[in-house]
Amino acid sequence: MRVLAEAELDFDHWNLFLERLTTERRFRLQLPKGLLASVSPELVRVQRSKALTASFSYFLSPGEELVIPEVDVTLSCEELSERPRVVRKSDPSFELFDGAKLSFPLVVRNRKAGDRFQPLGQSKPLKLKGFLINKRIPTEERDRIPLIVSGDTIAWVGGVTLGDLFRVGPRTNKLIRISLRRGNLR
Repeated sequence: MRVLAEAELDFDHWNLFLERLTTERRFRLQLPKGLLASVSPELVRVQRSKALTASFSYFLSPGEELVIPEVDVTLSCEELSERPRVVRKSDPSFELFDGAKLSFPLVVRNRKAGDRFQPLGQSKPLKLKGFLINKRIPTEERDRIPLIVSGDTIAWVGGVTLGDLFRVGPRTNKLIRISLRRGNLR
């Protein structure tokens, strides 16, 4: 609420906001003092406008930890010595990969125009933009998601979904675990 109190909104701002709220399902409205209102069917968010996320690209190999200051994320990559007994995975902060299908070093970057991704369970690649829209990832968050890329193929949309080509199967001998932590820069 403190952020909203700093906006110094007048009746014109409130009236425009209410008018758009009753006629549009999704919109963004620039407010005074550098604030931005983002509205979706699930959420109304008022926050300080951020400059567009800077593009980033880093390398990641097993045994390494990577800090991505542009999005305040830390990734770690490790080869597992034993196969975990996880049957159903519900924690989005890590993913298990068939290490034999990965090409190291992996590239960790944010999205680019034209990216395609084959999510777990899909038979062919989709446009990454459409995939993120279907997952209801807010527009302002899409450029902040680290993509783990093996060769030219997106292996993981960090914290969202594994790529189908890299899933662990019954014949997997080399397991790689990549973990993602947000908001913990030192």
